[in-house]
Amino acid sequence: MDTATYEEIINSGTVLDGTTLNITIKELHARKEAGLVAVLQRILAHNAVEKPPRPAGTFDTSPTWYRIDLPAESAAAIADLFLALEAEHAGEGDKPAPMELFYGNLADKWMPFSYPL
Repeated sequence: MDTATYEEIINSGTVLDGTTLNITIKELHARKEAGLVAVLQRILAHNAVEKPPRPAGTFDTSPTWYRIDLPAESAAAIADLFLALEAEHAGEGDKPAPMELFYGNLADKWMPFSYPL
């Protein structure tokens, strides 16, 4: 895959990074959401976006991106989980708590898959 195609795919809004998927799996597993965990594990196993070739002798530190192909209802359930966790960890006053921001960011990442355009 060439670099331009790779950049187009990772900026398309149809992918998520591996860290986001792994954190999501951890949170779903803690809530015994086995069906969603299995779907996300399948995505990790089979939907990695091929990276463009790197020059010999260079180390790849870029994230691995994965195509997200789950029903909008499943993505909505994940986004709702993170919205609930965001509310649970809300700070007092005007300053948001760090965990509130963390879970809010994860909800924001899943929202586009919940309500595709």
